[in-house]
Amino acid sequence: MKKMMENLVFFLAIAGLVVGVHAGIKYGMPHYVFKVFESNAKELERISFDKLENFREKVITQMKADDVPVPFDNPQEMEKHLKVWQDREGIMRAEITWSVHVDYYGFFPRDFNFKVEVSR
Repeated sequence: MKKMMENLVFFLAIAGLVVGVHAGIKYGMPHYVFKVFESNAKELERISFDKLENFREKVITQMKADDVPVPFDNPQEMEKHLKVWQDREGIMRAEITWSVHVDYYGFFPRDFNFKVEVSR
């Protein structure tokens, strides 16, 4: 009986560990995508641009880079979430926003909202 109880505790501990790791990956992946996407977008701050349209095209090109995990399914959706403008001081700015819904088998639904701002 004692051996069976030990096996049950061991099994529950392993099952809890597996569920915890899986949930951590499921909830952590959107944050990882955000950080990688943000760091690649921040690289644009070091490049100089003469026109707003050139800046917009470079932002879109940077977003479509192969090594960047893009949070958008298609280019039309990506451009819908991209806002590019030039402020009064002549600084070009871009803002990319998106939301990710994560639901761990109905137990803990959660919406994550992300925003990346780039200025040049």
